[in-house]
Amino acid sequence: MSGRAFLGIDVGSSSIKVAITDIHGEILAAGSRRHRSRSPQPGWAEFDAEDVWRLIVVELQELAASHTRLLSSVEGVGMSVFCPGLVALDREGRALTGVIAFSDRRSVEDVVALAETLTAPTVFEVSGNRLMPGACSLTSMRWVQRARPDLYAQTYTFGHLNTYIGVRLTGAFGIDPSNASYTGLFETGVWPETEYWRSDIVAAAGIDEEKLPPIVKSHEPLGKLNNHEMIDLGLRAGIPVAMGGGDTACSALAVGAVRHNDLFESAGTSNVITFCSQEPEFDDRFMNRRHVIPGCWLYHGAMSSAGAALLWLRDEILQVPSDEVFAGLVAEAASLGAGHPIPLFLPYMNGERTPVWDPHATGVLFGLRLESEREHLVRAVLEGCAFGTRQILEIGGSLINRSVDSVVSIGGGSKVAEWTQLKADVTGRRFRVLDVHNAAVVGAAILAAVAAGERSLASRDASAPAISAVDDDPRVWRTFVPDDTDRHAYDARYKVYQRLYPALRELFPLLGHHDESKDQ
Repeated sequence: MSGRAFLGIDVGSSSIKVAITDIHGEILAAGSRRHRSRSPQPGWAEFDAEDVWRLIVVELQELAASHTRLLSSVEGVGMSVFCPGLVALDREGRALTGVIAFSDRRSVEDVVALAETLTAPTVFEVSGNRLMPGACSLTSMRWVQRARPDLYAQTYTFGHLNTYIGVRLTGAFGIDPSNASYTGLFETGVWPETEYWRSDIVAAAGIDEEKLPPIVKSHEPLGKLNNHEMIDLGLRAGIPVAMGGGDTACSALAVGAVRHNDLFESAGTSNVITFCSQEPEFDDRFMNRRHVIPGCWLYHGAMSSAGAALLWLRDEILQVPSDEVFAGLVAEAASLGAGHPIPLFLPYMNGERTPVWDPHATGVLFGLRLESEREHLVRAVLEGCAFGTRQILEIGGSLINRSVDSVVSIGGGSKVAEWTQLKADVTGRRFRVLDVHNAAVVGAAILAAVAAGERSLASRDASAPAISAVDDDPRVWRTFVPDDTDRHAYDARYKVYQRLYPALRELFPLLGHHDESKDQ
């Protein structure tokens, strides 16, 4: 090792990871710890900010116990966070609220009010994204303002998770463009030398602009490390802390999705297909943001609860005693032919983003029969998420004006071989799964190296293999080739899948799962 090491911190929606890498992004030491959101009220999804910080410290303590010299050689820190994750902070950087996650639905009423106020230019024209509870953090800001005016008055800054972690590390407040893209208050479609909030939208939304943090580019230093907990663990005081970015944007950097029309899948708790572009041509069925690479944008087709739906079925319904037993059940479900009575599943377990953008949508099992068995239910969930993937790929292909023939895939869900093979069969695309387990945290460490002046993003762009041509990439774990045996059956079921949500759309709000009276 050359002695140049960099620390990445990644806070995902299901786990917290830390990793020390070399200047090339190769992991030298790493650790992770699972965490879960909480739901103190129906429709809420949030994380405790102090718990997030505590778990970061615990993971670094474990690294320090076995890699003291390595930790002391770290020359920069970078952050990757799930996004959006809104948190209101006081002047000292203390969290006044929970970290309100993208799946939170408490601000449904605020979306309606904002839609009446924000007319010209619209939020989509400016930010490239829709107003949706949780997924656009402006709606959560308005909820704090309406439901908790006492906390709004105490709020010094509304930030995302990297704002909170950054102020803990450096004492400085900031937010990067990839996170700001999901606030609804930032001009996503241009890339100026000086980043700024859209004051006209901020004013029309009724938010005090002084409560928004400065915008700092992802690869630039937010400040210098001065947190005593971190210094006591062995990190050197004064090393730069990069502002960092959203976790999928950091993953895009790490896997090499840095060129026009590069695309990849992140298969985890949620399932996201990401397209990289050098032109900001947004589609309102997708989530759109700045890349952590200057001059690039990312389009995300995001299913909110794909992996979460499978875990729900495993833990809450089937209550399978072990991972090994469930793996066998998945294999059995994947082997079922088209003639079995498999229900259709809509994977909208907590509202949905792409392609329906409906906070009221719920999961649906359509076509249950008395002969339906547990492997049929597992197959339904696997297949329903594969149909959702097909929808996103078809929309994305029309957006970039080319057929998508192959997909690079990362994340824990991609290593469920039966599921990835089913996605290949249903979509008719090759899926190349990379042997990359920590892409987001590696991307954060790369940004740390840039902030420390040890490498440039331009060199990443030049050295990374084109992600659209990874057949010879040594990182490929396995390639899944479509099996056309049941193609006609999948095509027929897909047509019904496409009609299922429109047929039920008007009924979802009548279920009344969200009780606004409890917001107060």
